[in-house]
Amino acid sequence: AQVQHLLREPSSAFVLVAAPTKASLEEALFFHERLREAGMPFVSFIVNRVHPDPAAARSTGAPGEPPVRLDRDLKRRLVEVFQDQQALARAERRHIAQLGEQVAAPLVLVPERDTDVHDLRALKEVGQTILGGEPDALRARSSARARSRTRAGGAP
Repeated sequence: AQVQHLLREPSSAFVLVAAPTKASLEEALFFHERLREAGMPFVSFIVNRVHPDPAAARSTGAPGEPPVRLDRDLKRRLVEVFQDQQALARAERRHIAQLGEQVAAPLVLVPERDTDVHDLRALKEVGQTILGGEPDALRARSSARARSRTRAGGAP
């Protein structure tokens, strides 16, 4: 009973973290519905390890620099990797968009990193991505939601 009371306090709120896969996002949606039904405060979904679309990346080559010559087999394999990464990124974006159509909650996208988070510096970078550089951003959203629930008679 004491834990339930604490979890419903305006100073508490839930954040659901999911991978950008269809199954993971469906599971997060399921838990979001359970939280809503239980009247638990909810802040946001965080979609972690979102792959960038390689077609959206800009060339890093210098202007006027001659193109690099690659043998035909390597070129074919690089194109395959590019197309696989592009298909993965686009599928993830579709799944994320489907979740966004089903909920009115904020979606925070955290891009896939080159390395795992294993130190405080990397953890800080991920935190800044999540909070948009504003340390109190999630806390402020949580407080605003709590105030709106209180005005609405406790409804989520």
